[in-house]
Amino acid sequence: MTRRIKQVTTDSQSLTLMLVWANRARSVYDMKPLLGGRTAFAPLRHPEVFAKAQVIEDGLGVGWPGTDADCSADKLWYAAHPQDNPFPDAIMTAVDFKGWLTRHGLSLTGAASLLGLSRRQVAAYASGEKSVPRLVFLACMAVSQAATTGKAA
Repeated sequence: MTRRIKQVTTDSQSLTLMLVWANRARSVYDMKPLLGGRTAFAPLRHPEVFAKAQVIEDGLGVGWPGTDADCSADKLWYAAHPQDNPFPDAIMTAVDFKGWLTRHGLSLTGAASLLGLSRRQVAAYASGEKSVPRLVFLACMAVSQAATTGKAA
């Protein structure tokens, strides 16, 4: 299910976003952890810039005009509703990866072909020999979303 944001308001004192979702749910997201380490979010430390948050891309995220900072609706939703996240720690473990293979009926070779990886790489992720990179995790999430909606990834 695609999460869409209907409205965003800010509290520049606490550096939080108050979100109203298309399904009428409401949530609050604390931006402070993002503002410390990422260059793109540095301008948001200024209250007058932070206050300019707006819904972007038809509800698929929140962005700040004149900056490179934005947050996807999915990231904001899962932060507020961690029970909905199929991979709660946001990093796909070997167990998660093997479960993903099983749910989609994929062999190591099939997954390699689908993800554009070598069979050896996929086997290393499934065995836990190597950590699943974020890009592979995101590709797996896209495949899962496509399977749920019936649309090609």
